[in-house]
Amino acid sequence: MLSKQRRLRAKEVQTVLREGRSMRCGPYRAKFFAIEAPLRIAVVVSKKVARLSVERSKLRRQAYQATTALPLPHTGQIVLFVDRVQS
Repeated sequence: MLSKQRRLRAKEVQTVLREGRSMRCGPYRAKFFAIEAPLRIAVVVSKKVARLSVERSKLRRQAYQATTALPLPHTGQIVLFVDRVQS
């Protein structure tokens, strides 16, 4: 799990969704907004992907864990969407 300092707040998520650029890779979609501030990340898992909140939380934790291994920039804001689960 990411520390609170590394996670986006609700208002920042709205800004990224409104003004950010998007990209897609496999079962993931990402919106990012380049600003000169430390990197902050949010992960969104829809009820269409996992109906139970336990499953959504598990997917969210796995996505947060996966982001620690990625070569991400040190600045900016990213919202990561999990679109579907691969079997």
